[in-house]
Amino acid sequence: MKNLALIIIISVFLCECKKDNSSTNSNNNLNWAPSYDTLKPLNYYPIYPGSYWKYLENDSDTVIYNASSTYLLHNYLKYKGNDINGNYVELYSDTVYVPFLNNNPIYQYNKIQHIDPPFGDHYTLWPILSENIGFQFDRSWGDTRFGDFREKVKVIQKTVNNDQDSIIILRGHWVFGPNIKNITIEVYNKDIGLSSHLTIDTVAMDTIYKLQLIDYYINK
Repeated sequence: MKNLALIIIISVFLCECKKDNSSTNSNNNLNWAPSYDTLKPLNYYPIYPGSYWKYLENDSDTVIYNASSTYLLHNYLKYKGNDINGNYVELYSDTVYVPFLNNNPIYQYNKIQHIDPPFGDHYTLWPILSENIGFQFDRSWGDTRFGDFREKVKVIQKTVNNDQDSIIILRGHWVFGPNIKNITIEVYNKDIGLSSHLTIDTVAMDTIYKLQLIDYYINK
């Protein structure tokens, strides 16, 4: 009888331990959630959630750029195709929180650019601006098999006087196509963002497009 009682006591003890462990694991699973990094805006492109920028376009129309109300989770397809073994794969970037501007994700000084077929049919980070004088980039990706119609952009000046007067100036030009006679000038103000964009016909010496900041709110 003593042995039988001992067996019963041990069995009850083991059952209680199993219940406790199951309960603990269940609670841990319920409380667990993945954590993601947040890519916060940089000084000259402060796309903080809840911010907006109002521009006057060609001295007549009003254009408003709106940031998303919160940081949003985002990733993008970096590659799709066959791996070294011939197996079809899709590779994605890390998932992070980023702000959106007019429904487009902004990765600090970069946007997301689609690379069209037959060159990949995937996405990549693409420059919007840089703080480094002399930095050059194309405004966007383009198929150059039938001519390079892309705008070539260069950081030509960075002036740092104080927080409110600090600016970056970008100059754009074309090397082929109908815009070859045009240049663009963009000004980015620290803690404000894009303050003006001009497209100038260098032959007629005429401004053919103008975007000028008239109001803004930075929700920093």
